[in-house]
Amino acid sequence: MLEEKTQKVNIKIDDNKKERFTQEELAEFWGISKSSLNTWRSRGGGPVFIKINGNVIYRREDIINFELNNRYLCSAVKLKPLEKGGDLSIDDILNLINNKDEVCEDYQKKLEGKKK
Repeated sequence: MLEEKTQKVNIKIDDNKKERFTQEELAEFWGISKSSLNTWRSRGGGPVFIKINGNVIYRREDIINFELNNRYLCSAVKLKPLEKGGDLSIDDILNLINNKDEVCEDYQKKLEGKKK
């Protein structure tokens, strides 16, 4: 279950009672500025949103999907399972997580070798 990140906004993204969130609520929950959400909306790259009569609304399921599709083992290794169109199975991801330090160190060494 996703936990609240602030006392100011009393929301839990997976709370079944609340299906829609304002940009203010989402920005507060993620600890980002509303302008970051504005930029994502104009350029793409953020969660799917609904715009009704000038009001921006985020659906709970779209927030969760965005989070699931933006998980990283370390900065260089993005986790995206086969079920979501990625090239890693759930077992592969679990293996990576269990060997996280080694995987990330190996990847960093490869990147450093390419820079030379």
